Amino acid sequence: MSANLASNIKRLLDESRLSVMGLEKKAGLKTNAVRNILSGHTKKPSAETVLAISRALGCSLSQIIEDDREHQSALEEMGFENVVLFKSTVLYFLDFYEKNALIATNTVFIESIHHIYKYLSDNNKGQFDERFADWFLSRQLPL
Repeated sequence: MSANLASNIKRLLDESRLSVMGLEKKAGLKTNAVRNILSGHTKKPSAETVLAISRALGCSLSQIIEDDREHQSALEEMGFENVVLFKSTVLYFLDFYEKNALIATNTVFIESIHHIYKYLSDNNKGQFDERFADWFLSRQLPL
């Protein structure tokens, strides 16, 4: 469990853009509590610790303890090797459309995600760039 746990916490940390120290503070944990889980020093953290981490990350316990390799493999087969970048792109798209009271067809959704992901993957070292995504999606707004 600890390998999946550490991997899932790392992924969720990346998605939330929190630092390890920020997560420890937000969860009310001792210094190095999360760092010890991530490094493997703590192999079986307490349920209270894992629950505090899940609350601080705003996710369910199952998202932290489940094996996410099946989902990652499916995304990789579709050409989305960087799962964090893919999720950031999807979440930003959904937020952008909601804020602008827009409705996207399946085609617009899929093509937009693909174009934003591909550009950022190729030109931005796999890091999500909100300015680029905003620019790209703004081009699709009705005049």
